[in-house]
Amino acid sequence: MMELLDEQVARIRAAFAKPLFFIAGTERSGTTWLQLLMDSHPEIACRGEGHLIDHLFPKLDEALEGYRTAVGRFNQSYFKDTAGFPTLDGEHEMFLKRMIVGSLLAAYEPPDGCKVIGEKTPGNIRHLNVLNTMFPGCRFVFIVRDGRDVAVSLWHHGRQNKSGDDRPPLDDLTRRLAKSWCKDIKRARDFADDHPDRTCIVRYEDLHGNPQDALRGIFEFLGVDTGAEAIEASIAGADFKKFSGGRSRGEEDKKSQFRKGIVGDWRNHDEADINAIFRDIAADYMDEYDYR
Repeated sequence: MMELLDEQVARIRAAFAKPLFFIAGTERSGTTWLQLLMDSHPEIACRGEGHLIDHLFPKLDEALEGYRTAVGRFNQSYFKDTAGFPTLDGEHEMFLKRMIVGSLLAAYEPPDGCKVIGEKTPGNIRHLNVLNTMFPGCRFVFIVRDGRDVAVSLWHHGRQNKSGDDRPPLDDLTRRLAKSWCKDIKRARDFADDHPDRTCIVRYEDLHGNPQDALRGIFEFLGVDTGAEAIEASIAGADFKKFSGGRSRGEEDKKSQFRKGIVGDWRNHDEADINAIFRDIAADYMDEYDYR
């Protein structure tokens, strides 16, 4: 039993011994592509989408609260004249969450030479302070994409799960998305102001137009190899054709997670007046990030 426990603890220690980073950004902003680019670097491990804060931890909190309540009742009834059994407190819960995350990161089985470990969930953008508290010293890579393209991508993505009658009109979705897009950028910017040395913000469009320079900046931020060979390995490992069934960028498959993979697709949806809607709500950020 102790040997098994020691082995598990050793794996968690090894995972946490590597610098940890989180990828975050508004949904459909290219977080998956960024994760694939990171995971294809020979010194980085970053797999899938963990949903630690928005799925795992709430369910764990619910289970722990139920257990704490049950034990508390036993302590107050059957064991009111004795010390009773210890009940979980905040320190216990934080330890359990960290150990679970460490165990999941260890399950990456990072290859020899791996120097940093990452986790990607778009919704991380709305839980930065929680992650920062739980994992002191962690780093964040934020991806920003033209919100007009985000709206179109999100609208098409919804078609995979809903009938046309159930989907909100594109103009309505764009209005709602523009507001959340602004909030997410402000969250990233505020965090970057407070933690400039632990924050990297990259534009989706820069990863398209000049991936070598964009990736070099991210890799330098993470402290891994910035050489041409490592960068080309990342680009090749996350190539659109590899994950789209052989399609080139621009060849659309509306049922695919990797639907189209282009910049400026919003221009193909003029009927929704996306540009006017977005500019009315988010003009300042659009200008700042050069979204004309």
